[in-house]
Amino acid sequence: MTAKNRNTTDAFYNNINKSGTAYDPINQYVFGMVDEVLDRSKLDDLYRYNWVARRVVDLLAEDSIRNWIDLIFNEDDGELEAYISGRFDELKIKEKLVHLVVLGRLYGDAVMITGSLDGDLPEMPLNEDSIKTISCFTNLDRYQLTIDKRYENPLMPNYGEPEIYSIQLANTSNADIYKIHESRVIRFSGSYLTDHLLSQNQYFYDSELQNIYTALKHYGIATQNGAQLLVDFITKVLKIPDLATILESENGETKLLTRIRYAIAQTSSIGLTTIGEDEEYSKIQTPITGLVELIKLFMDVISAASKIPKTVLFGQALGTLSGAGETTRVYYDLIKNYQEHKVRPVIERVIKLLLIAKDNPITKGKEPEKWSFKFKPLWQETEKETIEKRKIQAESDALYIDRGVLSAEEVAINRFSPSGYSLETTLDEAIRTTMAIENEKDIELERLRVENEELKAVSKGNIK
Repeated sequence: MTAKNRNTTDAFYNNINKSGTAYDPINQYVFGMVDEVLDRSKLDDLYRYNWVARRVVDLLAEDSIRNWIDLIFNEDDGELEAYISGRFDELKIKEKLVHLVVLGRLYGDAVMITGSLDGDLPEMPLNEDSIKTISCFTNLDRYQLTIDKRYENPLMPNYGEPEIYSIQLANTSNADIYKIHESRVIRFSGSYLTDHLLSQNQYFYDSELQNIYTALKHYGIATQNGAQLLVDFITKVLKIPDLATILESENGETKLLTRIRYAIAQTSSIGLTTIGEDEEYSKIQTPITGLVELIKLFMDVISAASKIPKTVLFGQALGTLSGAGETTRVYYDLIKNYQEHKVRPVIERVIKLLLIAKDNPITKGKEPEKWSFKFKPLWQETEKETIEKRKIQAESDALYIDRGVLSAEEVAINRFSPSGYSLETTLDEAIRTTMAIENEKDIELERLRVENEELKAVSKGNIK
């Protein structure tokens, strides 16, 4: 006889009150989709009318670009740096990058058309060796796009990614569909989805608001109902004897309304009112105990879901300087990580296209061997912090030099490079080889000097 397999769950249960059994109401809860997948209309409404949703979308986009970047070229090419910076301003790159990130975070995906003029049709792969100029950068959101074709070779690193996009321009009467190759656009995606979910979502990622929508709704309901409670916080009660008789009498309703208006008019700012001998006037207060704590709880949930500190998201001030500083550092670390993983690839692509364009008067379309950029930090040190940090580093460098780990020349090159002061130390093999050769020359010269001194001494001894 074969035993049948069955699924079991270990748990405490009570057969008397049915706690922990199938009759327990808690066991009737299951996880499933309650809120709908947000479409463009709902996302537009949230972004336009819900200030918390807008801040969730905008904060990382604006702060990631806010302090901008420092360009770093080989041999400190100031002329090339000035040219690229000028093209940034001309093409409004900084502004367009912020908008691209906003669109990607809001709608789940966005692309920046690079306007690379290489002589080929837009649906053809970009020929980087033939780019004459970069005419513009244009942002489109995912609802202006459809993925017409994807890479289908599972052995290639770009398997499953879009190859050809179809574009329907917004707010135009033109019904034409434009096709463009993925190499001519820069894609920025929102919230990650697995391959299975991605296929259900037309191969576009999720809005950053999708995952926090329930938390946004709960917070909105709490604050809205809180405002309603304030409207009804004090209810005034006027007891009028024989109210039913008055209403049944001729012009009873008019008489009642006249009495109410009189009571309102006679209520003074110091709480004094006039009533009849048999009437009663009182106030009933609506209890709001725990409302503030409940609203704060929903704020905590939104903050956790969006990964943005509550003090930053809701613009609150912390009570202590140390707490404020620590929260700011945590947020800036979040921005730094977002810059490196999400924003850097976009900026790198923009810079490369500007470098390899034929109309670049410095590069003539040839990409420099070494170039990079770094984000300017959001956290700004005080002058005292900068001095203390450099003092500690100088003491460490002195120790390295005394022990022969580093040379003074290596320290100078690493600390005071053309791009500015740096705490990072990189060993340059070329410098070390040169130093080794120089050391060997110094040793040989010292040996020759000693031999010469010995010969002189011997010579003097013979003369005597």
